[in-house]
Amino acid sequence: MDDPRGAVGEADELVSTVIGELESSFRSRRDSLEAGWQEGDDTSTESLRLALQAYRSFFGRLLNT
Repeated sequence: MDDPRGAVGEADELVSTVIGELESSFRSRRDSLEAGWQEGDDTSTESLRLALQAYRSFFGRLLNT
């Protein structure tokens, strides 16, 4: 027997699960990026430049997802 309401409910649960997994993955990556440049006042300009490039790349991936 068809159950359209049940199918929509399952689709909603699937989307919710995927969003949660993406959020977790993105949050983990962000935490990793943040840890890389918050080494204190002695962080080199080169390290900060590389961190900014990594943030730009990460942001681009967020918008393409």
